[in-house]
Amino acid sequence: MRRGWRTYGLLFVCLVSAVAYYGNVSAKTQEAEAVASITEKLEQNSIAVTDATVRMSVTLPKLTGAKALAEQNEAWAAALQISPDPAVEKENGVFVYQNTAVFAAQELQYRLVGVPNTGKLDAYLVVTVKGKRNHLQDIVNKQQNVIKLLQRQALIPQISTCIAGIYNDTLSVDQQEERIFSIFRSLQASEIERLKDETVVSISGYTRLWDQAILSHNQKMNLQVAAHRDVEQKLTRFTVGTPIITAEY
Repeated sequence: MRRGWRTYGLLFVCLVSAVAYYGNVSAKTQEAEAVASITEKLEQNSIAVTDATVRMSVTLPKLTGAKALAEQNEAWAAALQISPDPAVEKENGVFVYQNTAVFAAQELQYRLVGVPNTGKLDAYLVVTVKGKRNHLQDIVNKQQNVIKLLQRQALIPQISTCIAGIYNDTLSVDQQEERIFSIFRSLQASEIERLKDETVVSISGYTRLWDQAILSHNQKMNLQVAAHRDVEQKLTRFTVGTPIITAEY
């Protein structure tokens, strides 16, 4: 995890490939409960929730090459009811198809990646659903529809949830920590690690409220709360992620 106003990398699946990942996502109600619970705890701390993002990532069967990846691009775009990316991009030797569509109050993004490996392609699919505070249930509904689609293909997604909010004042580092620990207590979470500098605090931990977790340094982790003081806007931004934050903070 990095300091400052940061974003996690190209693929969530790339990160979790380096650590163990636990959890049974067949209980879709838990995903909805996580969104609702995080939102409630933020708002109890006078943090106005603004946005929610849920991301589902799966490892696909190995592909024979670029043609097979193009066929997967067409198939997944059709299944997700989104226009296929017309042309593959190459990012550091990696093949990438991606596109975005808006469904009522939610934005849906898909990203299909092929990584060359001994003459074939390791393939990954990431589907992201995002939207505003007043459409949380719509976001959860779309997420659950995508999960059902993946499960019909015998694919069990790794799921991350990020909720962002704003506290309407610039909090000191100590005050940021106080708010974060208040959220930790309300989610029955224990701290595992933290990073902080003059404007940012990021604390990661574990709660038994949710099954899914990643294993980091031989410890289960499924909660990260970050705060960033925005001096120019005179406010403090908070982001809560499970199992970790996979968006900017």
